Amino acid sequence: MKVLITGAWGTPGSQLAKHLVEKGFAVRALLEPDDPAALLRGLDIESVAGSVLDAEALQNALAGVQAVFNCDSDTYFRASRAAGAPSRTVEGTRNLLVAMARVGVEGLVHIGTA
Repeated sequence: MKVLITGAWGTPGSQLAKHLVEKGFAVRALLEPDDPAALLRGLDIESVAGSVLDAEALQNALAGVQAVFNCDSDTYFRASRAAGAPSRTVEGTRNLLVAMARVGVEGLVHIGTA
């Protein structure tokens, strides 16, 4: 089964990616260019560029995926958002759900740590 992990650069997402690879899942990680992906080094995963705030990138990342693990949220590790900037936790999750509906991906596990 192929799965997409958003927020795979962080501790929960990277540990989940490691576990899923060990269990035989094909893992795709949605990563922005500035995401510190050091925790993913050495894992047999596919990385795709994009953001939960980019609807087109999400639809591309979801192609061929059967389920999503959403680990991406606003945390203190990311730079502070400017007033009025979109929230990864709220708008990002909404974008993900809309893209999943358009592509036909039904399985979602939402992991929030914020």
